[in-house]
Amino acid sequence: MKGILKFCGICLLIFLAMCAYSIIKYSGKYRNKAAASSVSVVSSVATSESVSSSAAPASSESSESIAASLSAAVSEAEPFMLDASALTTSRTGRKVETPGLSLSYGEIESLTVGGACDGQIVVKVQAFPVSNSESRAFESVQDLVLNHGFDACKAIDYWAVNPASGNKFLSFSLDSALISKIASGSIGAEEMAGEVSGLWVDSSVVQ
Repeated sequence: MKGILKFCGICLLIFLAMCAYSIIKYSGKYRNKAAASSVSVVSSVATSESVSSSAAPASSESSESIAASLSAAVSEAEPFMLDASALTTSRTGRKVETPGLSLSYGEIESLTVGGACDGQIVVKVQAFPVSNSESRAFESVQDLVLNHGFDACKAIDYWAVNPASGNKFLSFSLDSALISKIASGSIGAEEMAGEVSGLWVDSSVVQ
């Protein structure tokens, strides 16, 4: 009888030991799995934050680039307007920047502040002589007065220079009275020949 009880006790101890081992083994697997899950979650969050952080500057740079492009496009679309208040005798000989200014005849070589009076400007144009150079030059000056702020000038001296030779082939001047008439529309480009002063055309230019 004692032997049976002893045997049962041993079996019970073995059973309890196996249960304890199973519990410990399961708990270890659970902890490892939980830890792995935690590491995975933390890694995903870190990756997400890293992507967001790298995307934010890129998005910001993209927005700034778009804004700069739009600003440049607007600036290019704006017509040039002369600030006649800067045309003072104290600034005689200084160049005036002409961003966005184009002419129907020739290209602007320079705008220079004149020295005879406040509000005087010298318009120097590079253009090739043609049979109707004179009338085309008048049209260009009319456009400057009507659309680019030259109506505020007190005097305009116009020079046309051949870009091939560098020689002047056409020049004339407008006083404040004539500029006002052009600005009001009472005189057009086709009537300017009899109104401008100092009209000079090189004899080699056939009119």
